[in-house]
Amino acid sequence: MKILVTLKPVPDPEQPFRFTGGRFDFSQVGVITNPFDEYALETALRLTDVPDGDKTVRGEGEIVAVSIGEAAACVKVLKRALGLGANRVYHITVPQEELDFSRVARILEGICLGESPDLILMGKQAVDSDSGIVPPYLAGLLGVPQVTAATAITERPGKLLVERELEGGTEQKEVTLPAVVSVDLGIGAVDSVRTLAMDGTFPWAEGPRYPTIRGMLRTKNIPLESHDPEEFTKNHSRALAEGKQELSPPRKPGVIVENIEELAKVLGPFVRMGGR
Repeated sequence: MKILVTLKPVPDPEQPFRFTGGRFDFSQVGVITNPFDEYALETALRLTDVPDGDKTVRGEGEIVAVSIGEAAACVKVLKRALGLGANRVYHITVPQEELDFSRVARILEGICLGESPDLILMGKQAVDSDSGIVPPYLAGLLGVPQVTAATAITERPGKLLVERELEGGTEQKEVTLPAVVSVDLGIGAVDSVRTLAMDGTFPWAEGPRYPTIRGMLRTKNIPLESHDPEEFTKNHSRALAEGKQELSPPRKPGVIVENIEELAKVLGPFVRMGGR
């Protein structure tokens, strides 16, 4: 199975950012792999793992990782992917301000047409934009089945049985390959990925794995070729125009009340009394 995985570099939420010249400034903030994309990569690794005694090794399946954006950030996440076990990577150099869901999806469409992967795995959303539009948009461009926010995957010959959580329950969808599947964090459970090769065993730990020191040292000096987006699409248009950026207004100070009666007076204007 050939699996294409998308990896987006996002600002590290643990580091403070600045607001400069009317725009959010992340230039001094480190980048990490979008957490949902980490789970997509872990899913790809599990689907291509095979047993070897009491451990697992990489099987014949191929993982191709793709990252689109600024060079330094993308190289960091792609080298981490190589250290984890990705076979090949694509870095497409595009300034961040020129990207939106439409352009990203069209670049990925061009890559998929050239690579012909059996499965495209993506995180259900990026934690910086929180839009979650790219996976279904890409599936529409390719004309293939898609499932969003997957929490469990069972491999079947030429198909996948995919489970996703709904309000108050779960839903199962069987999709033929090739397909686009975006994953939620629940896919990281020990028994959430069931493969034909593993025959009902689950040798993985909870959550995404970490690269080994040997794996990262092996990728340290590997040069990564950057590609121009025109290799994959001639469409440079964006579907979204960015408006003004501004910080949220300062929070108003709270009100201290002495008793229930005072509390009722404060909350009264915000409570609709009577009727439904």
